[in-house]
Amino acid sequence: MPKSNEKRLWVWPRAYGQVVNNAQDDVFKAGSRKGSKTKEVINLIRESTQNTIDATDTINGQKAKIEFSYKRIKDSDLVEDKDQYSRYLEDLFEYKKAVENIEDIQDLKKNDLKTPDYILIQDFGTGGIGGDHTSDQKKDNPIQEIHTDWGKSNKGAGSSGGSKGLGRKVQLFASKMNAVFYRNKQCDERIQVSGVSFIEATEYNEKARQGSAFFVKDVTDSENSILKFHTGSEIEMNQEEEDFELRFTKAWGIKDSENDSGLAIVIPFPEDSVKNNFGDITIAGLIENFPVAIIREDLQATIEGDELKYQNFFDKAKTTSAHISGSYLQYKNNHIEYLRFIDDVVTNIGDKNFKSFNLKEGLEKEDIQNIFSEQDIKELKESYERNSSVLLRFNFKLSKNNELVDTFVDVAFGKPSDSGKGIDMSYRVGMAISEEKNKLARLHHGAFLADDEHISGLLSTAEDTGHTKWLISEKDLRKKGYEVENAKDVIEFSQQILGWANEFIFFKNDEDFETSWDDMFMFEKPNVPSETDDEDKKDDDSGDQGEVIIEERSVEYFKISRDMSNSGIVITKNPNADTDNKNKYIEVIIRYQTDPILGGVGRKFDFFKDVEYVGENCIVDATSKKNSYSIKITKFEDNFICKVNKFDKNLDLDVRVNMREENEG
Repeated sequence: MPKSNEKRLWVWPRAYGQVVNNAQDDVFKAGSRKGSKTKEVINLIRESTQNTIDATDTINGQKAKIEFSYKRIKDSDLVEDKDQYSRYLEDLFEYKKAVENIEDIQDLKKNDLKTPDYILIQDFGTGGIGGDHTSDQKKDNPIQEIHTDWGKSNKGAGSSGGSKGLGRKVQLFASKMNAVFYRNKQCDERIQVSGVSFIEATEYNEKARQGSAFFVKDVTDSENSILKFHTGSEIEMNQEEEDFELRFTKAWGIKDSENDSGLAIVIPFPEDSVKNNFGDITIAGLIENFPVAIIREDLQATIEGDELKYQNFFDKAKTTSAHISGSYLQYKNNHIEYLRFIDDVVTNIGDKNFKSFNLKEGLEKEDIQNIFSEQDIKELKESYERNSSVLLRFNFKLSKNNELVDTFVDVAFGKPSDSGKGIDMSYRVGMAISEEKNKLARLHHGAFLADDEHISGLLSTAEDTGHTKWLISEKDLRKKGYEVENAKDVIEFSQQILGWANEFIFFKNDEDFETSWDDMFMFEKPNVPSETDDEDKKDDDSGDQGEVIIEERSVEYFKISRDMSNSGIVITKNPNADTDNKNKYIEVIIRYQTDPILGGVGRKFDFFKDVEYVGENCIVDATSKKNSYSIKITKFEDNFICKVNKFDKNLDLDVRVNMREENEG
């Protein structure tokens, strides 16, 4: 611990006014404790790799390069300097021990600081975090904002996408100390060494303190958290600064080479759930979330010294298959076949083996339907049967900064080896948008790809904090210079085109298509013991609470269809189910899928204000709560029908259905 006359390396700024925990602290308390699962590691991998890809000019042939490693320090490593690690941690350790009654922190001892374990994530050739470290201006200055403003981008203005800053919290959640160090090297060879930690806002040494502490030289404006970094360049750094940077870089094993800019992230004392099987889970996470980038060789990833590349892609996919997270069982069970489909799609795009359509009239569903002639449909179906796949490109205009720019998306369909085992996913610049899926009811393999810089920039703006789905925020769209109505049309088109094209090519009428949506929804099995219950629970380790995909429709009581015209769903009894309806009721709970980082839906709206329901041959009661819409269906006959309409079409639904006894309470 520093003596009274020694300069602290961690600064815990004063708070002004009432001492309150910021929103970040509420999230930190809810999301950072023990019990996190594989998907938390996946979030860390996704966030870090996405930032690297977005900051790399892959369009001009530059490859995104990133390395992951888990380090364990031993006493024998401390040859020259016994305190080479503890000096960077002891100030923060003192703060947290004094104010936080958290098991992970309390279990740490001061002596542990000498030999920490840590995760090192480092990218190369990205330009690092942008901005001017010498400026006292905070607004639109990424090097300042990354530490304090959790809704801003990690990278500079040159980034094609720009990460949502809130997503960066996964890096802090991965640490038992909720801390992260940065070593940032910009294109002009300026280097900043810094760090941030979430900490409980409270009084310390008789002064009110903020909800964050910073690994910096100083905080020159405590009220606005203007940070003075350990910083410089070959020209600027004095000997003391140079020695500090070199010592820090060497201690944490950070690679440095001349003219190779980038960001190194050090996560000290990782959570057990993060570090256990770190190498295999990281490989599996990269394969699951970035297959397009890896297959195209746009992403070079090294994990624990082991390079993941196209040449060993499928071998690695097989050996790490136990760690595939898969948000639904079908992906976990059939991902190798799907990845081979993606390989075929990428090859065909490269060979320009696709049918192109120009969308001149608009992007509404009717506009898309009108571009398919009978001859087009015939040729596409024949190609699908002949080649087991078909690839389409849609060209259209996007309005930004009062100009119309040309852009495009690609859509692909593939024939699964077994009927009903299809998988569909959406990708932006090689990264899976994991919650934008389930458009094809498992009838085909499917892929939506947004690779052009213009459509990629728009969809990046619309991504939620975890980069898992696309949401519409008019404020964000305007800020980025998009014409709002055009942008909203493009986003909805991007979300729906896979399903629309499927409907127009492979289905004769809407009725056939609506029936195909029956298997799309995740819902709870009826509250009746089944021989398959234990197997379902064993196979589904995705972290969802009781959410499974039903494979055998004949054993289920309910049939759920999508009412596309009214943004709703239709619930009926499965005609093949045999059950006694006496003294039973059907419980339906509907939620909008939550933000993977924050827990909310990511934008303001009136939840279920406009939702309507109607029941035939049954009695329906509805209850609207803050985060859910509940339906109770009683006195239902075999031919009952319940329609629930007017959900927000821009948000995904999570639907759970259960049969219950009236006396269950």
